[in-house]
Amino acid sequence: MSVVEASYLETARTAGISTCEHELLPGRSGTQHLAVRRFDRIVEPGAQPGRVHMATAAAAAGPGEHYLDTACKGASFTRDDLVGLHEPAGLEPHVVADMVDEAVAAVDERPTVADRNGGDADTIESAAARIPALGL
Repeated sequence: MSVVEASYLETARTAGISTCEHELLPGRSGTQHLAVRRFDRIVEPGAQPGRVHMATAAAAAGPGEHYLDTACKGASFTRDDLVGLHEPAGLEPHVVADMVDEAVAAVDERPTVADRNGGDADTIESAAARIPALGL
């Protein structure tokens, strides 16, 4: 799964989304391990590290069924649902719409990214098929 996760990070980066620094490291058995630089911590000189709060789109959407429960029932967030998250995020609707559209356009890059990471496109496509569609 490390190759899959690295491929998704690179797909997000291709879409113009800021991602954490990451690298695939070889393991003893020939597997690869994903190493990421922590992006959810703030370190200031002379102070304890602080945590940067992160929330998923599902959490920002509000209370309700857990998003995995919803996904297993065949439901998914639509593009409009994601764009609607602009209010709690404090962003203009067109900014969120542009980010969603760029992310969707970058999905076409998955096979190329998988190849670059030494994974096969079928593995990436199989993992992607398990993620709810954006309903576009």
